[in-house]
Amino acid sequence: MTQIETVDIEETLVARSALYGLLQRVFSDVPDDDLARNESSAVMDQCFDVLRLAYGLEDRRSVAIGEVAARAQSDGTCMETDWTLEGEYTRLFVGVGKPAVCLWESICITGVNALFQPGTLAVRQFYASLGFEARDKGRVADDHMAIELAFMRELALAASREVNPRRMELLQAQCAFLAEHLSRWVDSFAEQVVASDKSGYYAGYARLLADFVACDGEFLAGITSGDS
Repeated sequence: MTQIETVDIEETLVARSALYGLLQRVFSDVPDDDLARNESSAVMDQCFDVLRLAYGLEDRRSVAIGEVAARAQSDGTCMETDWTLEGEYTRLFVGVGKPAVCLWESICITGVNALFQPGTLAVRQFYASLGFEARDKGRVADDHMAIELAFMRELALAASREVNPRRMELLQAQCAFLAEHLSRWVDSFAEQVVASDKSGYYAGYARLLADFVACDGEFLAGITSGDS
């Protein structure tokens, strides 16, 4: 149960924006030094402290990073010696032909392996109604997981900087977007990652993503209904 009455709302709004940003980066591209610094930063530690209190959210960063460290220290007898985290991202999400994990909402929900379906346009229209335009619009379909997470990050950040009634409008929009889009497929996405990931890194973050979206939906439903 989200402990809305026991937390600092301002801190929670900032922390959830930061976590959406981290998750967006994890699933948007191969890892780099900037991601490594962000995921292990003191600021991110503070965000998880806030979300642990607000949501009861488990910090799975150590699990994800620890899996990779353990693999790197292995003697290679049970795995490929040329394995890299960058290669695992490519195998999972890019692939040759059809990747192991689907990164698009419409494909995940319909099972039709085609981009820019009607569901994609619905996501684009939702973005447009809040003044958000995907950076890669026209090149990458709008219902890509990383773009949906970027949208939630932008709205969460904007809400943290606004006061009512505009803040409440942004929180209501986020609540609606989760209900109509992200929450409908995040569990399926996470299950695919967990079943396919050989590193443990992406599986850890996929579990964190699914848990966070569920908790965030509960938080938003409570705060926008006036229960707080």
